[in-house]
Amino acid sequence: MPPRLAYHTLSVNDMPEAISRTPWDEMCSVFLCLIYAFIDERHDPYDPSLTIDTLRGRLTDRMLSLLSNLKAFCKSGLRPCYQSDPQLVQRLGRALETLFPGAQWFSPPDDADSLDWWDRMRQILGSFCEEPPSST
Repeated sequence: MPPRLAYHTLSVNDMPEAISRTPWDEMCSVFLCLIYAFIDERHDPYDPSLTIDTLRGRLTDRMLSLLSNLKAFCKSGLRPCYQSDPQLVQRLGRALETLFPGAQWFSPPDDADSLDWWDRMRQILGSFCEEPPSST
């Protein structure tokens, strides 16, 4: 589930009727599933049990740290095997700029329904799947 829908779903009392899944939401979901593969999710066994407020807070913290300072987020939040990959950080940065321009994650960007936006996103997601050049 993309961040704005997850946030509003966790804020059950604040769920506006107009929030529904859009193509942009679907692309956010794909991106968040992708980035989840790179994120180091080791938890302290003494963490408090999860509540709706805790989940909403974690989502807000994750999105704010991801969007406000990508390099710091990658340095502390990525799995150790990915932390030293500068191309990964650049690709994540390009995806974030396209998905969440101006670090806004509650609503789609103005051009999210244009073919140019979709082409940029397709190229960005494709860049994560490219094989490194062979050394031969």
